[in-house]
Amino acid sequence: MITLLLACAPQPLAQPDGVLVARDATVNLEGITISAQQAVVDEDGTGRAETVSAAAPPLTITSQDAVWSFPEQSAQFEGDVVATRGEVILRCASLQVRFLRPDRIQYAVAEGGVEVTQGERTATSDRAELTAEDGMLVLTGDPMLTDAGNRLTGERITLWLDREQVECQGCTLVVDGAAIKPTQ
Repeated sequence: MITLLLACAPQPLAQPDGVLVARDATVNLEGITISAQQAVVDEDGTGRAETVSAAAPPLTITSQDAVWSFPEQSAQFEGDVVATRGEVILRCASLQVRFLRPDRIQYAVAEGGVEVTQGERTATSDRAELTAEDGMLVLTGDPMLTDAGNRLTGERITLWLDREQVECQGCTLVVDGAAIKPTQ
């Protein structure tokens, strides 16, 4: 038993050869934080790392009132609700969250003046349903998506928050006039 514990004890990091050596490095890529105890980049541009971990940004929800039911694994937020995760911000009048387990959201339903912003994009609707497992957000009730002066409206707009993909049923796209202006 003692031998096993000693064999599993952390070993000091060897001095690696490489053009760039970083210890306790942290990088933020598209909203995910990646940390490495040691990272090395070789002359040919290849790299390797030791003790790597990755984490998505936390979800923070604020509201005027909230009720949490532990037995039902649900939470209800009311009044000026703001939910933030990385660069995605959701605003609405009420938000119902259902948990798969205490540390995992299953789905969420936002109602009343729903507005979702992600960088330059803004989506609005009366109602939005989020399926957490695939990041699918379904907007209904006068949904509209705006991006760089372009506007997409329809009966139902589906966004995949982590895939940069949109689907629309019964849609109309209005493209900013500058996008179709001849260049001189």
